[in-house]
Amino acid sequence: MRFYSRKAPPPAAREPTVQLTLSNPCCTVSFMRSSAKGNKVMLFLLLYLLVSQVIIAIALDAAGIELDALAVMALAQVAGLFVPFLFYLRITRQKLPEVLQLAPLSPGNALVVTLITIGIIPMVHLVNFLASLVFYPMVLGTLRNMGLASAPLWVSLLVIGVLPSLFEELWFRGALYREYEEVSIRKRAIITGLFFGIMHINFHQFLYAGLFGILYAYILYYTRSIFAPMLMHFVNNSLSVIMFRSASFTSGYFELWGNPALFLLVAGGLSAAMFPVLVILLKKLSASHARHALSAPPPEPEAAAAGKPKVFTWAFWLVLAVFALSAGFAEVTLRAR
Repeated sequence: MRFYSRKAPPPAAREPTVQLTLSNPCCTVSFMRSSAKGNKVMLFLLLYLLVSQVIIAIALDAAGIELDALAVMALAQVAGLFVPFLFYLRITRQKLPEVLQLAPLSPGNALVVTLITIGIIPMVHLVNFLASLVFYPMVLGTLRNMGLASAPLWVSLLVIGVLPSLFEELWFRGALYREYEEVSIRKRAIITGLFFGIMHINFHQFLYAGLFGILYAYILYYTRSIFAPMLMHFVNNSLSVIMFRSASFTSGYFELWGNPALFLLVAGGLSAAMFPVLVILLKKLSASHARHALSAPPPEPEAAAAGKPKVFTWAFWLVLAVFALSAGFAEVTLRAR
């Protein structure tokens, strides 16, 4: 029989973590990953995003600099996501391969995830439309003000296609995904998907971006390659750029948007038609994952967390509260215009 003092709870009662030991010539650093720490990382990122947006706006106004929508978006991606990611690597003393799953993406899996991305487009527009019935249609306003038709194609693809698929995936299928290694893939997908939606800081994009985030997490899990969700993100955003650069498509889309019954019929019908195809493609990725798991070595003992992970900590609830306040403020401001 073993006894424990009040000051030292039994191992099962301690917060489960995944330990990563890093070495350098002068010292050894032990970095602990956990869901509780992941919540704090997300809180830091959300606050950083909000503060950096305010600082950028004040600085540009003080300098008398007027940037177009694409330039503002590029600045927000670099300053609001890439810079804090570099801070994260520096503070945690991790290298990129220890945060990202950099396994090559096979041509077959690349084709499958591309087809999945194309197949879910009707569902994305359906969710987008349904969300606009309740919340301010942020996406439509962005598309109208982005000036896609006038900007060079390569600039639009760089800012809307390349940068988000890199910098947003570094966080949500990279750093944060790793932080929740101690929980099941279902919980990990839901939490990182929730945070991915929150990162957009408005209720309209929160809904469909959150669903995208859940799907991207499963795609990463099935392929074991960060390049899979990056490819999906790039294809989805780039297709939007190409479609909305066409004046005929844009006018037809907004005309269809103005007829709710017809829009729901078209988007809903295409979504229903594509659903069985998407199920088949996802099963194909799942089967590939299962075959790889059979041939892979067993996980390291430290990866099996003991006890119940602490997911719903104070930082988690504070993230939700900050998002609700900031997104609510954005909703009221936009509707007042």
